[in-house]
Amino acid sequence: MASATAVIASRLAEPHRGDLLYGTPVPVGEGFARTFVVIADDGSTELGVALSADVMVGLPAGGDPSGLVMPDGLSTFGYELPMPSINPTSYHHVMLDWNPGGHEPPGLYDVAHFDFHFYLIDRVARLGIDPARTDFAERAARLPHPSLIPDRYFMPMPDAVPAMGVHWLDAAAPELNGGIFSSTMLFGSWNGEVIFAEPMITRDFLMSKPALTFEIPSASRALASGPLPESYTVRWDPDAQEYRVGLHLNPPATGKVR
Repeated sequence: MASATAVIASRLAEPHRGDLLYGTPVPVGEGFARTFVVIADDGSTELGVALSADVMVGLPAGGDPSGLVMPDGLSTFGYELPMPSINPTSYHHVMLDWNPGGHEPPGLYDVAHFDFHFYLIDRVARLGIDPARTDFAERAARLPHPSLIPDRYFMPMPDAVPAMGVHWLDAAAPELNGGIFSSTMLFGSWNGEVIFAEPMITRDFLMSKPALTFEIPSASRALASGPLPESYTVRWDPDAQEYRVGLHLNPPATGKVR
């Protein structure tokens, strides 16, 4: 019988190199969102979310009663996106959040935008970030070792967002230095671990059909759970007629198939 390693190797063999592999589409607006993975020839990986063009039509409004009201009183709409059947990354699942009125802090991120949460923990662990826990505050306050946090990142608030975690911001982000928020990268932690990477991108910026790659500062030490992205790309694919937000992960894929 073939070993598990041999099976994984065969599923990640040369025919998949360079292929664009999609997850199951999920309805969003009048279109759909889905995850994707591209395994490059050098073994590095792009993991991302693709939004069809018509996602931007018919998105829920702030007064929609189906939304989840966050602590700042604004509503958000969450969509869990299945991973591709071949997933060579260390990321377990992706949550796409649509924020029609943005979210806190006011004057900074309170414009219509999407949050793309790429989680290094599984769904059960994410949902365990629950204020009903007696140790919720203790776990939120337990921070990762500084060497695991990318350079320039800081924690503006120690509070954990339920089912998400504690958010870390880039001190050099344009919106924190007199500029305007259009696209930014956050990271999240919980119980002493870095648990997610989160590009936040405005609806208007996506609809401008950009083709940009943003570099991300590196941490001094790699996570045991897997690599953090070295950069992320926001682009429009005219052939597929979809917006793509992708994390570029290096070192190469771990060989895990979920």
